[in-house]
Amino acid sequence: MNVGVLKEILEKNYILDESSKAKNLEPSETRRLISKLILSEGSTSNFTSGDNIYYEEVILNLYEEEIQSKIKWRNRMIDLAKHVSVWSRDKSQVGAVLVAKKGGDITLGYNGFPFGVKDCPDRYDEKKQKLNIIVHAEVNAIIAAGTRAADAHLYVSGKPICARCAGPIIQSGIKRVFAEKPLQKGQYEPPTDKNATDWHEIGNLAITMLKEAGVECIFYTKTSDGYEYSDLS
Repeated sequence: MNVGVLKEILEKNYILDESSKAKNLEPSETRRLISKLILSEGSTSNFTSGDNIYYEEVILNLYEEEIQSKIKWRNRMIDLAKHVSVWSRDKSQVGAVLVAKKGGDITLGYNGFPFGVKDCPDRYDEKKQKLNIIVHAEVNAIIAAGTRAADAHLYVSGKPICARCAGPIIQSGIKRVFAEKPLQKGQYEPPTDKNATDWHEIGNLAITMLKEAGVECIFYTKTSDGYEYSDLS
């Protein structure tokens, strides 16, 4: 079980109380056992037969409901990032959605040239020039959010987060990022052109930077009916 999810359940007093009472069980005991699960990192190995009644009748249902709620919200944000990505005139088409701490404030970003800078196909075709001009989706979302980026969650669609964006993510105070996982050496064919960008290589550098700075990295993969998440698998 995910300890973070258990902690969130513990904070939802009304739902926890009502779910326990509906099964004629004591809410205080449900709280005690959820706290016990947190301390044991989700393990039920030290549960008694009496504990298991609460676990099976209340805690599992609360946990599954919380997981499904999280997945539904995350899927929406990633789909929104994917939708935003098509606004980009660059062929890579990356989109980002930044959700402020309390979840009600959202800013969007896609990779493109700064406002007022000539935005023509020739500049996108000239790679060196393009890379020097373009602002990445993640950075555009962060700039739009300003101070609201502190403790926020960032959802990215289109490519793994790169080292160039890891810095602004860290400096802005973003707490958690959702992105595609970069592949490791041996899992892909690196570009043979010395001028080509190896997004997986710089993506792995970005992940190292984010983790060292205490930013939580959650990776997702596409499924037939949505996405799977590394922290909920």
